[in-house]
Amino acid sequence: MSPDLNPIKHLWGILKRQVEHHSLSSIQALKEVVLEEKKKINVAICHQLVHSMPRRLGVVLTNHGGHTKY
Repeated sequence: MSPDLNPIKHLWGILKRQVEHHSLSSIQALKEVVLEEKKKINVAICHQLVHSMPRRLGVVLTNHGGHTKY
């Protein structure tokens, strides 16, 4: 249940930070920017998030399930 172990949560965070740089005036503009920014996310970032899972799991276990820096 730890968000530290959920790669999609981190991917949404990346997308959110990209969208926040835009000035949006409508829901339609938000939709367009989200779709545009989603296309810019490099596949390598997705691979990196997935491949970091063993390390993340180790940190969560070391912290006995507590919060991590991720």
